[in-house]
Amino acid sequence: MKYNYEFRFREIGKPYFTPWMPVTEENSKTDGKSITIQLPKHGGIETGDMQVRVAADPSTNRPAGLILHSNAPYTSKINPDIDLSNFYEFEVALSFAGEDRDFVKCVAAKLKDNGVKIFYDEYEQVNLWGKNLYEHLDQVYRVKSKFCVIFISRNYKDKLWTNHERQSAQARAFQENEEYILPFRLDNTEIPGLRPTIGYLSKENTSCEQLAIAIYKKIRSIG
Repeated sequence: MKYNYEFRFREIGKPYFTPWMPVTEENSKTDGKSITIQLPKHGGIETGDMQVRVAADPSTNRPAGLILHSNAPYTSKINPDIDLSNFYEFEVALSFAGEDRDFVKCVAAKLKDNGVKIFYDEYEQVNLWGKNLYEHLDQVYRVKSKFCVIFISRNYKDKLWTNHERQSAQARAFQENEEYILPFRLDNTEIPGLRPTIGYLSKENTSCEQLAIAIYKKIRSIG
């Protein structure tokens, strides 16, 4: 898997950085809250520095982003790692029932047009092909997303897969000290584990476009 970041590093005493390299599962590890890049070890070289940036995204014509971390030290003698805080594969994951797709599809399209890295099933069909969906979706909704928007409806409450997604998201929310689940009401159905004291947005007074803007602002205001 290729993540949405690139890194390069420079050995101490050397004037130039290496070429930009993709962050992948092979050269990193993540606990869902941060990513640790595993630098190659160099004999006799104990320290150096690293730069990390958001990678270009050809699908949205987004160029590579500004450097996020610069001149961060690493020590190859002990463990040549660097921590990239608040790393997530997806900025937001959408959890919804198929019967509610028309509204959600509008929201997803608006977010994608604004360069948001989104988990929406229609955008992931090739990636999902052949995977163990029970395990993969648990990772998406419990580990790999910065936020999860749950589209609450009677249909949502009754579906096997939406309950699986919700339970994974709630397991993550239980461990967080800040908001993770962003509930959006399509109707007044009560969902197990989502307390009425949580702040909600509702279709009664929020259009598709307004919800997409609200999600975008939420993503950009934290982290």
